[in-house]
Amino acid sequence: MSQRLNEVFKTVGMAAEPAQINQLKAHVEALSTLTLKEGQSLIDYAFMKLVTLALVITLMIVSSLLLYQWLRGKMNPSPR
Repeated sequence: MSQRLNEVFKTVGMAAEPAQINQLKAHVEALSTLTLKEGQSLIDYAFMKLVTLALVITLMIVSSLLLYQWLRGKMNPSPR
């Protein structure tokens, strides 16, 4: 693994010095943390949109049923 890292560092022009490796490690950790936070917020956003959509659909169904019942009563009045 270490040999492969050295080859990668040579390819990108970095020497395998401990200071540079520590700096690279810090950058990778920061990027990983940022990516994790952005991913979580994207999932939270998508979940809230899904909940909102489910609520809207439910309200539309309930209002449609109530309107149907009301119209049915107007069209077919029961004898009193």
